[in-house]
Amino acid sequence: PEWSAKFIAGEISYKPRPWLEAQMPSFPKRAQLLAEGLAMQHGFSPQTSDEPPIDEKAAEIGRNLVSIPPLGFSCVACHAVGKVGITQVFESPGINLAHSGERLLPAFFNRWLLSPQLIDPISKMPTYFDEDGRSPLTDVYDGDGEKQIHAIWQYIRLGKKMPAPTTE
Repeated sequence: PEWSAKFIAGEISYKPRPWLEAQMPSFPKRAQLLAEGLAMQHGFSPQTSDEPPIDEKAAEIGRNLVSIPPLGFSCVACHAVGKVGITQVFESPGINLAHSGERLLPAFFNRWLLSPQLIDPISKMPTYFDEDGRSPLTDVYDGDGEKQIHAIWQYIRLGKKMPAPTTE
């Protein structure tokens, strides 16, 4: 909700989806109330809950998981990470992961990674986890999707301090 309030107020200096020509109008006087109302409408608290400190070891594993195979899922094919651009060029780029940790709630992030098409049926993002929450990357946490998603979340929480993923 805090990020949403800044976005609605016109205080975010970057476009989360730079490929869209549309621009969100700003409503600075009502931004806080709109953001809190949207959060509550979707069943979330009007304030983001505090999270424990970033788990640095898990964040390093998360860095590997967003990297190219054999280390990771190749998230960098579609998602930039800070100044590191996407490695594939096509019509459906993803959002820059360096901005995601400040913008997304952990519960949404978990749901999104487990099944992107349940949230957005026209999403181009592939599903990496099976119905039991297992991933094909069995060398990382024995394929435990919950632990892998947690590691990626820890990495994403680093924001602008994210070390570059492996792209070659």
